[in-house]
Amino acid sequence: MVGMRGSLMVATSLVRASGFLGFVGSAAYAEDGITLRIGGNFNSAYQVVIDDDGQGEAGDDRNSDNFFSDAEIDFDGRTVLDNGLEVGAHLALLGETDDQQIDSAYWYFSAGWGEVRFGSDDEVLANMCVTAPGASSNFSAFSPNQWAANVAGPLDTNPVCNGVDDEGSAQKIVYYSPIFHGFQLGLSYTPSGGRKSQIDGVGPHLGMPPHGFDEDGDGNVDTTESRHNVSAYAAYVFESEDWELMWGIGGAWTGKMESVPGNADANRSVYQTGFNLEIDDFSVGAVFEYFNNYASVSGVDGFVVGGGIEYDLEPWTIGLQYSHGRFDIANEFEDNDTRFFDSGDNFTLNRLVATAELEFAPGINFDAELGYTWANADGNSEQKEADGYDAIEFGIGSAIEF
Repeated sequence: MVGMRGSLMVATSLVRASGFLGFVGSAAYAEDGITLRIGGNFNSAYQVVIDDDGQGEAGDDRNSDNFFSDAEIDFDGRTVLDNGLEVGAHLALLGETDDQQIDSAYWYFSAGWGEVRFGSDDEVLANMCVTAPGASSNFSAFSPNQWAANVAGPLDTNPVCNGVDDEGSAQKIVYYSPIFHGFQLGLSYTPSGGRKSQIDGVGPHLGMPPHGFDEDGDGNVDTTESRHNVSAYAAYVFESEDWELMWGIGGAWTGKMESVPGNADANRSVYQTGFNLEIDDFSVGAVFEYFNNYASVSGVDGFVVGGGIEYDLEPWTIGLQYSHGRFDIANEFEDNDTRFFDSGDNFTLNRLVATAELEFAPGINFDAELGYTWANADGNSEQKEADGYDAIEFGIGSAIEF
């Protein structure tokens, strides 16, 4: 068995670079083939929730506890040509999915001017965004890996690193600048916001993707899709002997969203900023994201704001996070024909989570949470499962990296 701890480095001849590559007007070669690294992670958690579970409430007909897992295997191959150009590829294989097994897959080249990626990958806002400290591997107040509360809202969580693509790893081109005096800039462009794989029509093909999906097979586009999306993010890190500051700011914008019957004008945008300040073993930070027309069917505008603190006690790390989200609904919102909001409603979601994480061994962590979530829905809706909802949750988990 190879590589039970750390990364598995395998020298292969998958790609021999004895061919021709034109770069800066000259041929470039690599003496060795691609070096392949295999890594990944496996997260698992057990959670218990005590919440409002009466008839018509968000916890009705929901289990009070369960096990949850999330796994990924990463394949990274790279080589450096004799002119200094690095060429490589990345593929992430999901372990807990039943539809598309591949999470992201792209190839890249990089040099002193930065890195360019082509393929399925997240927007730069999602990849670079700075959020608040205090989270563990599984648990957080901001759209964590595991969330036990049964919230019945337009977004269901408090996200702070969401872009505008319909599919997070849609096919795109991404650029990351080199780090210059602590600053780095990222840019990404997505032609079709929901097109990620061959299943979505961006594999071997004839013609261009349509402006949406025909989900019922009647020949008409009945699910709208964004296109020509742009994301930009700037990050800054300042390090001194005793403290470190990290700050980020950026946004993402749809170029066009096709309208279908019953939908509002769905062109949307998001804006995000966050900072962390680390002094010795103590960290504190805050984060904010604003959503403009974020949910295409409901016309949801809103924001999420919050913060966190963290203290490193080696091998323990303890943290505390709080998030507050407010979303204003401009049009009727319906989800699975069981809950809805009317025009003029607003929805607020609050979450307070305390975490503890133990570094048991290199690449092996155990964590735990105690969380409280409460939500309210105000306005004209006759049915509001989220109004007055609250939940207490407990969780223990593990996170293995290899």
